[in-house]
Amino acid sequence: SGAGRLIAVAGAGWLVGPLLAGVVTEVWGYRAAFVTLALLTLPLVAVLACDRSAKDRAPVVRLRDAIAAVGKERALGGAMLITALLGVVTGVSGLLAPLVLADNGLTAGGIGAVIALSAVIFTASGAISTRIPSARVNVRLVGATAAVLGATFLIPTLSFSTFAVVGFLVLGAGARAVLNTVVYALARSHVPSEALATPIVGVMNVTWAAAALAAPVAAGLALTAGGAKWAFVATAIIGFAVAAWMLLPQPRAAAHA
Repeated sequence: SGAGRLIAVAGAGWLVGPLLAGVVTEVWGYRAAFVTLALLTLPLVAVLACDRSAKDRAPVVRLRDAIAAVGKERALGGAMLITALLGVVTGVSGLLAPLVLADNGLTAGGIGAVIALSAVIFTASGAISTRIPSARVNVRLVGATAAVLGATFLIPTLSFSTFAVVGFLVLGAGARAVLNTVVYALARSHVPSEALATPIVGVMNVTWAAAALAAPVAAGLALTAGGAKWAFVATAIIGFAVAAWMLLPQPRAAAHA
């Protein structure tokens, strides 16, 4: 599926980027790593600048219509909550896991290798999850996966050892890949009209970005105030809350979700 291919490409970038940045930082320093990654983006800029593909003449839809559709459909509302959860876990794990690993003595190269390992799991899980039949993607499946993702954030609350943090990153990457794949399938199967499909995906992306922006700030404040453990606990609670909302019994009128 299209989502599966995007997951695979994102996973490949997640694999190469941290590993390359870690090695370059070890050898030449942080500045060289930033310059190297900036130079590697130039071919992509050139490809996009030279793109001559036909423009999509999709009908114009107001953003408020997309938001209203989300409010009326339980599955779409759940998809928004899941994308927000994905933004939160991305921000929290992206900040705290490297800090904990650094405190454990890992170098930039070692941390990059750990993140690359989680990227391998992310890519493989995303590829496998594309085999889930669309008919089986529903609110309950997505909610159960959200509960699994929330549970992974309890691992660092038990131990900050390198083994525990690596396990957290690997298991979390698998759950995130599955959620990233199925949440868009869930939303796509419940859009009220074809014209609203793209705007609703846009709202989902904005929701993810807003959560990913706020989460590291909140996690940093929690780290300063009481330690990293409480940030992991709070994220686990958010994951369980989203899962509970999606798994709660629905009114018969919404049972088709």
